[in-house]
Amino acid sequence: MGHLIPLTEFAKRLVLTHNFSVTFIIPNFRFPIKSQESFLDSSMPKTIQVLYLPPPPPLADVPSDANPSFFVATAMTRAVPALRDSLKLLTESTRLVALVVDVVGTDAFEVAREFNLLRFNLADGIIVNSFLDLEPGAFNAFVDEEDDGSGKKPPVYPIGPVLQTRPTGGNDDDVECLRWLDEQPRGSVLFASLRSSGTLSQEQLTELALGFEMSEQRFIWVVRSPDKDSASGVHYNAQSINKDDDPFDFLPKGFMERTK
Repeated sequence: MGHLIPLTEFAKRLVLTHNFSVTFIIPNFRFPIKSQESFLDSSMPKTIQVLYLPPPPPLADVPSDANPSFFVATAMTRAVPALRDSLKLLTESTRLVALVVDVVGTDAFEVAREFNLLRFNLADGIIVNSFLDLEPGAFNAFVDEEDDGSGKKPPVYPIGPVLQTRPTGGNDDDVECLRWLDEQPRGSVLFASLRSSGTLSQEQLTELALGFEMSEQRFIWVVRSPDKDSASGVHYNAQSINKDDDPFDFLPKGFMERTK
């Protein structure tokens, strides 16, 4: 989800402002990510198509304790044949121009070459959710890097800030959170979120809670139930999280009352 929100907002901009047709192709990691599906269903205009790839072959050769990023990278590699089939079907009804992938999906570039598509973020350009005045040093570093051997450096396109300005499909609690934030003095609120790909162990959750309490600062904290086995990430280890767990039950006793 961390990457998904700016990508969806970017897609809306392409469709509404530049009259592009956009298709999201979502890999299947063999476990449900309902929040992702719900977000796409509720936030995407009807003009943007969403395709879900079938699951790749079982990752039986990947150790169960492997780093989550390794698991995802392996799954993405093995999703390439399904991607190829999906693009082949799309070419029957659509003129394909470019393939945009995130950093874990660069294996898809071999398929892009087969279909003669522009490739972002590597050979034909790197799309960054930022802007030049915010990170001039970083953009200058891209310009100063050695080329990839092709004789030219890929251009960098700062398209940001691309963000979701209003909650989509949210509930009353979301709106109340924003109302409360608007009432606070400027620069007075700490914000903590590990995005969709991270969670904490019980020990880490407790330490962070006590840190907020001792800071005596206003804060907004996106809290998830701790991973019972590790702090690897709820996004990748969704099956290890009991969906009935209330994250508040894992906070230090009296924390909510002392920090209200």
